[in-house]
Amino acid sequence: MTDERKRPLALSAYEQLADDYAERAPTKPFNADLERPTTQGLLPDVSGMDVLDVGCGPGITTEYLLDEDAAVTGIDASPSMLSHAREHAPGAEFLRCDFGEGLPFESNRFDLVYSSLAFDYVSDWDSLFSELARVLRADAPSSSRAATPSGISSISIRRTTSRRRS
Repeated sequence: MTDERKRPLALSAYEQLADDYAERAPTKPFNADLERPTTQGLLPDVSGMDVLDVGCGPGITTEYLLDEDAAVTGIDASPSMLSHAREHAPGAEFLRCDFGEGLPFESNRFDLVYSSLAFDYVSDWDSLFSELARVLRADAPSSSRAATPSGISSISIRRTTSRRRS
C-alpha cells in the first residue's frame, strides 16, 4: 500500500484533470493572458541555455523555451501531465520526479530554473530551494511564480559565477 503522506501534494488531482488542463491551459485567460506572459517576461535571453522546467505540466512553457533555443529538461510528478508534455514539446527531455524531494541531477547542471505555479504543491521550501541552488550553475538566475491567496509572487535564486554551454 502506498503511503499517501509520501505522495506529492495534489498528484491525484492532477492525474484526474490532466487531459482537460492540457486542452484548456493554452488559451485559458489566466494562463494565456496573465501568468505565462508575466512569468516569461522575467526571463533573460535563454538561447543556448540548459533550462530546468520544474512542474512542467503539459509542456506549454517547455515548448516556448525550446522555441527560444534553450535545451530543456522538464520535470513533473504527474505521469499524465508528462505524457502531454512529451507530445507538446518532443524536443525536450522529460523526467517524472517529486521536486519536493532531492532532484536527480548533478550539481551545477542548469543555467536556469523555470517554474510557474508549481511550488505551492511543495511542503518543504527550504529543501526545494536548496536543491534548486545545487543544480543551478553559478550566477544562474531562477524565475518562479507561485499562486497565493494575495496574488502571484516572484521568487529568484542566484549563485556566484556562470557558464553557458557551447
